[in-house]
Amino acid sequence: MMKTENEFAYILEQFLDDYIANLVDNGSTRKPNFENTIQVYKPTKRDTKALKEHFDEVLSEIQSALSEPESDFAEGWDFLSKTKLKKLEGYLTDLIDVLESKSKIVRKKKKTDPSKLIKGIQFEEKSDEFDLESIDPIDIIGAKGLLCFNTKTSKITLFESEEEDGLSVKGTTIQNFSESSVCKTLRKNNQDMLNTFGDGVLSRAKNLMDSIKTKGYPPSGRINKDTIIVRAYLN
Repeated sequence: MMKTENEFAYILEQFLDDYIANLVDNGSTRKPNFENTIQVYKPTKRDTKALKEHFDEVLSEIQSALSEPESDFAEGWDFLSKTKLKKLEGYLTDLIDVLESKSKIVRKKKKTDPSKLIKGIQFEEKSDEFDLESIDPIDIIGAKGLLCFNTKTSKITLFESEEEDGLSVKGTTIQNFSESSVCKTLRKNNQDMLNTFGDGVLSRAKNLMDSIKTKGYPPSGRINKDTIIVRAYLN
């Protein structure tokens, strides 16, 4: 067994010794709650990875003993029946899975300067015909919702994002929008609604979109020089 002064490593070794003893004595084979143990001892990811590799070796011994009856490993573990070795294999597999999940280092994505993300975006700054003026496109980055209106086609689009980082932009295309996003044609008799979209929160904008009776379809995400960026919603 691995020798270490680390208390967490010691307790895992003790768990394993107790489990093997119970197998020998036909006692309880209930597995410890490995995740709770990790929460109590709070090992570093580096230590957790080292322990995972150690128990990988022990598991390899057990699997060799099961698959190669004439091997030295089989002889070393011959005090356990094949059925009990399989139980020990399951114990170690569960332990290793938990250690592996807790040893992974999640690297945070490096955030790109929003001004660089919107550098290539094309949009219409102002429309006298519809009495609309675009917001600063930098507000798109991180928004949970975005309303755009194409003054040439009279298409109105509501983008929604379920991503933690919200909406983003790549070139001239909106990124990270969900399947609930929708585009509709706004008929002339409904165009006075445009200014009301600029008020309130995303839920109100969704209700207004629902009230437009023309057929909705998924947006492509692309915006162009005829697009007024009406409103970005933070929530």
